[in-house]
Amino acid sequence: MAYTHVRFTFRQDSAPSIEHGSGTAPATSTPEAATGWDRPIGSKIIGVAGAIAGKEFVWDGTSWDQGLDADSTFEDAADSIDMVNEAIAAPAGDAVAGVHAGFAGNDVSNNFPGAFTDPDVPRSISFTFGVGWDGGDITPIGTDIDDAACTEVIVNPGAGGGVVQSTKCYKTVASATKGAAGANPATCSIDTWHKFATASPPSGPGVLGVDGVTEASTWDKTTAQGKGWSPTTLPDGAKNYRVEYPTSGAVSVVTATP
Repeated sequence: MAYTHVRFTFRQDSAPSIEHGSGTAPATSTPEAATGWDRPIGSKIIGVAGAIAGKEFVWDGTSWDQGLDADSTFEDAADSIDMVNEAIAAPAGDAVAGVHAGFAGNDVSNNFPGAFTDPDVPRSISFTFGVGWDGGDITPIGTDIDDAACTEVIVNPGAGGGVVQSTKCYKTVASATKGAAGANPATCSIDTWHKFATASPPSGPGVLGVDGVTEASTWDKTTAQGKGWSPTTLPDGAKNYRVEYPTSGAVSVVTATP
């Protein structure tokens, strides 16, 4: 007999299945055209970018009208899709000096002194240069989300000062150096910023839910250590985020059950 009602789930590799929606089974391979779907955001159906404004999944041409009995599970490798579902619970807001307090450009030592505070979750960091800073470029050293060594050169914006974001995302920051012992006492602090690292490299933009509501987000897939996303609604220590995004690093299987 054909399905009349199904639940759609994804299984990412060996991880537990995640239910993405339920409703009347469509007669064709386009569940986004069906009516009566339950589409909460959270861990539910928030979809692949480009599919119905990025909010729903689109399958590959297999008919869902399967002649199976009521206890059967329909699982079709042709409907595999590479997806990752990740959540970050209540990350802290961006914080000036969240990693290290301001360090004077005219200090005779070019090494930022003392202890560093690691970001609460793997995320980008930023650097607030004071007006008159002449201590050169900054080089942070730490690790990324995969515990690999992570470093880059943060280019001094000039005497006018300003804030410069890192390209990479840091799980830890162990040290930082400035490029020169200048003459001006203007300082540079190391701050936390709001690009959050993803566990897998996105192969395209994903979809973001903030406390269960979808919103626009910016995705970075240019470098392995820069992989991540930025929300429109900034973190404040209370908002919860969930993203789903396509990746070539994990195979998911669509499963439909009565």
